[in-house]
Amino acid sequence: MKIKKKALNYKLEFIVFSVFLIYLIFVRIIIPIAIPLSYTWFDWDFYLHMANDPSTIFRSEVIAPFCYRPLVPFLAWVIPLNLQLSFALINFIAIYLTGIVLYFTLRLYFDKKISIVGLIFFCLLNHMVPGIPSFQNYYFFYVYFYLNYMVDPLAYFFLMCCFYSILKSNNKLYCIFLTLGVLTKEIVIFTIPVYFIYLYINQEEGVKFKIRILEILKSSKYLIPSVGVFILLRLIIIPDSINNYPYWSSLYQGNEYFSIEMILIFINLRFEELSLGYGFIEYTIGIWGIHTFLLFFFNKKKEFVNWVKLYVIFMILIYLQLFLGFARTRPVYYGFFPMIYLSISGLNRIYELVIERIKRRSYND
Repeated sequence: MKIKKKALNYKLEFIVFSVFLIYLIFVRIIIPIAIPLSYTWFDWDFYLHMANDPSTIFRSEVIAPFCYRPLVPFLAWVIPLNLQLSFALINFIAIYLTGIVLYFTLRLYFDKKISIVGLIFFCLLNHMVPGIPSFQNYYFFYVYFYLNYMVDPLAYFFLMCCFYSILKSNNKLYCIFLTLGVLTKEIVIFTIPVYFIYLYINQEEGVKFKIRILEILKSSKYLIPSVGVFILLRLIIIPDSINNYPYWSSLYQGNEYFSIEMILIFINLRFEELSLGYGFIEYTIGIWGIHTFLLFFFNKKKEFVNWVKLYVIFMILIYLQLFLGFARTRPVYYGFFPMIYLSISGLNRIYELVIERIKRRSYND
């Protein structure tokens, strides 16, 4: 009886996750096969090379930063399918699970209906209209088969799991997901400021500053595995020189990745884009969608301030990624959870106001 009762409690989630699965099959498998696009990216060349033979990263055959992201290529190498199907399977499962974890993360603060809307926002970021230039900024997880060799979907999943662990105050889970995330893509380390801030503000009121800091320092031990893995990867893996790859050498103008010269090139590039007038739209409502932009203004002041306290450093780091590569929108999508959370918070406020008005009318009648 207890099992049956629990199953009934999750009946709505079962329906929603089933619909979400069908949606992903449509946008990730059916449409990519039916409407193929010509490819213009070369990021995945190195991931494919690593998946064919994982030991290549130890023979300096892969440039930075790709050589420091071994988990997805390794999984593709282990799975007993051809590489295209292996990468497709990994990314499909990662995207599906990201949506599920997103829903349950939103459920920590919102009811089922509002959390389902959050999952819908996730789907809107996932895919709008394929092949139409004006909608390209909505790609997010919408990846054609030739883009299946990227590591981003699994990185999004571990990032979402990190947020869930932080907001659940589960340090051990955070430790595990952060470490796996570092092996996937270094972006997950941006959650560390969120982790520390949440530890600080989540303590009981009246606790002295010194005691709060001591508690944070005690919890820092959960970062040791991930920080250790991050450093170890960079000690044992020596990247190949970018000059051995004409395409990448031309992109970075002969400078190695993460060099001061390279960063200055991209700072100049971003300012040029903004001066041309299209960068601002792409980096704001072009990425997050007009629904997100409008819903900001419905948040209560206190809720918005709390959001800023917890996520502003994370979002600044997300946008700073724009100075590390040519991609104008993909790096920013890693901030999807804070943005969806803020949108849903605004939507929840609208919902509360509507309910209050209905109650007043019924009371007056």
